[in-house]
Amino acid sequence: MEVLRKVIAILAAVGFLLTAVFALFVVNLANVITDRQAVVSAVTETGGLDGWVRTQAPQFASRLIQEQMEKAGLPPIAVDNAALAAAAVNLIPPQWVEAQAETAVNAIYDYLETGDPAAAAVRLDMQPLLAQLEGDAGKQMITLFVSTLPPCSGDDVGALLNGLTGGGEIPACIPPGVGQETLAAQAHTMIAQSIQQNPQLTANGIEISLLQSMPPAELQRLERARQGYLLADKWAWTLWLLPLLALLTIALFAIRSLRTLGLWWGWPLTLAGGLALLLALFVSANVAAGSAAAAASFVPGGAILSVLAKVWQELNKLWLNRVYLQAGLMFGLGLFLLLAAWWAGRQAG
Repeated sequence: MEVLRKVIAILAAVGFLLTAVFALFVVNLANVITDRQAVVSAVTETGGLDGWVRTQAPQFASRLIQEQMEKAGLPPIAVDNAALAAAAVNLIPPQWVEAQAETAVNAIYDYLETGDPAAAAVRLDMQPLLAQLEGDAGKQMITLFVSTLPPCSGDDVGALLNGLTGGGEIPACIPPGVGQETLAAQAHTMIAQSIQQNPQLTANGIEISLLQSMPPAELQRLERARQGYLLADKWAWTLWLLPLLALLTIALFAIRSLRTLGLWWGWPLTLAGGLALLLALFVSANVAAGSAAAAASFVPGGAILSVLAKVWQELNKLWLNRVYLQAGLMFGLGLFLLLAAWWAGRQAG
């Protein structure tokens, strides 16, 4: 009977070693992924999103100004987006980028929790952008637009007169006798008036559905990911019941004194904590990049891949820091129990 009890205790110790290490990684990963505030912080604090916006800002700002110029009755202008980069960055406030990113993350989590694709919608607050467009940043952008216009030819002058009298389209050129600064100031004034006459744009913003253009196959993958999210959010903590049950089994079949407590619980805790620390070092060195690519595969388009990689690196750091902390505590507790067993043995001797 004594041999059988020890065999069961040894098997329970091996079971604790495996299940405790597994729970350390999986439960902490689930806690990080389901913590929307941690994800929001990773998205807004890594700086990757701001860098991505800096590359996309010229196209965005160009489109915004072209739309307002069209509403103001001005002709469309073809401008090199590379030349707009500096002015566009000034037009889009960094605080606005962070606020919209937080809104987008919350919209994704609303979808994950409800399953309603309509919940994955972001309403962009356009008021800060339009306020910038009405101010000095917008004037700088308009001046840059105007500086690319050629002088009007004879035919252009005639078309310009017809356009101003409502008889046709206004050509994209600088009229004779009108300086670039004067034309830019007039165009900026017209755009500002167009914005002020469209209060609905500033009041309601622009709503973007994050899942509207996603193919059905991608939606199915996303739905499977959502089911995994719900499972992790609700039941991941139960993985800790397995190592706890192993410790209780060891206590029932092997622990009879302080010394046996220290030995039978000390060694499994020490080995599990040490193994988890080694595995965490391995994951940190080898798995982060591959996990980032896997996470990015759920989002169509590759332009934002580098942003997702930086976000995952931040989440990976948070995940492994929690693993390091808990594995270190487990390793330290195991050593303490082994020392207690050694002390109890000396006292008994």
